[in-house]
Amino acid sequence: MTGYETWEVSPGGWRRLFPPAGAVWVLVLQAVTGGRWLPDGLPGALPRPMWTLLGGLAAWGAAGFAASALGTVVERVRLARGDRVAAWLVRARQRRWDRLDRLARAAEPDTAGEQAHSDAARSAARHARRRWAVSPQRPIAATWAADRWARLDDRIRGAYGLAVAVTWPRLWLLVPEPVRAELRAAAAGWHAACVWGGWAALFGLLGLLRWPVLGVAVALAAWSWAAGRRCLAYRADLIESAYDLHGTELARQLRVALPASGRLDALRGQEVTVRLGKGS
Repeated sequence: MTGYETWEVSPGGWRRLFPPAGAVWVLVLQAVTGGRWLPDGLPGALPRPMWTLLGGLAAWGAAGFAASALGTVVERVRLARGDRVAAWLVRARQRRWDRLDRLARAAEPDTAGEQAHSDAARSAARHARRRWAVSPQRPIAATWAADRWARLDDRIRGAYGLAVAVTWPRLWLLVPEPVRAELRAAAAGWHAACVWGGWAALFGLLGLLRWPVLGVAVALAAWSWAAGRRCLAYRADLIESAYDLHGTELARQLRVALPASGRLDALRGQEVTVRLGKGS
């Protein structure tokens, strides 16, 4: 499923190359190397402090670029499907999800008596929460984020018959600007969380020189993972909400006849998808 980034967010600019985290990374580099990361013999007539300043700025920009590039790698890894990437992890997640699903279904209240009914309901809810923590639906990818993102098109197509890759750019033109701003913010939050994963990798490199820095790298990686999951879940919910609230308007704009309820259904949604796909 593609097309979201083009319409929602285009992160870039000098702030990506010179973020505060990059300045901290340069200071840590200076500390762990004792300032020996710059060569001794420097050309020109500038004094050593000036060369150190210029070298620090160059390292700052290079670190910012590297973190952004690594963030793109982190994003693709986290959203990778499991058919060729970590297929063993997908199978393990499927087994765990299946087990929790059986427990949740078995614990559903079907007995008489208020106390027994309440206990069964709590047990079923507990297993359902654990099942959701593994994946919103039966896993088809290696991570929770990848599952939530991969299932987004299935959920929208199942409810409204709309193929996201075809209909999203058109729906984007219909949603109000506050909704677009929220979608951009959610996309930026997901991207920023992945970039923090890139910073975790860069601090991990410095941790090879001074092991206490590895603690910083591990903390950043854990925070990036948790924040990325939260941001992607919110982003997916926003996209689904945009279809819930504005999908019917998209059909009206295309002069697709709606059912008596006035709400878009899967049959009319398929007509919208075919019309917008233009036979492709």
